[in-house]
Amino acid sequence: MSGSFKDEFEQMGEWDGSLDHDLRYTMTEEWTQLIKRLWREKQVNHEGTYFQLKDCVSDPKPFSLPRPYLVCAGQSKRGLHFSARHADACFIGGKDEAETRKISLSAKRIASEYNTTTKTFCMCTVICAETDSNANTLAEFYRQGLDVEAVRNMIHSFGINIDGKSNAMVERSQNAFMTHKAIGKPDTCYKQLSDLLRTCELDGVMLIFPDYIKGLNIFSEQILPKLKSEFG
Repeated sequence: MSGSFKDEFEQMGEWDGSLDHDLRYTMTEEWTQLIKRLWREKQVNHEGTYFQLKDCVSDPKPFSLPRPYLVCAGQSKRGLHFSARHADACFIGGKDEAETRKISLSAKRIASEYNTTTKTFCMCTVICAETDSNANTLAEFYRQGLDVEAVRNMIHSFGINIDGKSNAMVERSQNAFMTHKAIGKPDTCYKQLSDLLRTCELDGVMLIFPDYIKGLNIFSEQILPKLKSEFG
């Protein structure tokens, strides 16, 4: 909502070049405060820097109380401060577990400065097979099939110039998986997910399965019960 995907906004004439990274968060703060008011107030009047509302109404009101759950995917310093003040969780991801842990702890520390708390989530690709060997063979198959140009185009669409640069997304893309990963038989994947949650001090993980139907069935039957037992 802060508008980091420049090309997507430009194609509709909605990219404001006068707003830098931090100012886009300032705009988003104003928008977020307004949407929260619209969720709880009958009508809203507002004269702000970026938005002007007159007798604005948003109905029906959200069913969730006190409001819908808000997650922000920004992990810059400005993004983490925004999440701590206005959202419920930070969606993060580093180039490795050490960097993800650092970002997670930073988010929680910043939240404490505002006398609040925040949760941290990240993504993880799960490649599960009957044996560790089979799972690793499948993972290598995906690595060999990496479409480098497609990955470069996708990263470019995120507003990132990768030429001669390195960041978490760029480094991960070179290994085909742009997320953390759990590879192995069900018990191995369970242990890797458990280690990821504990090592990085995360509150949750969004999972990616190459084969969603098969992956979700294996996860729900053989991995999730163990995670619930451990963390529930």
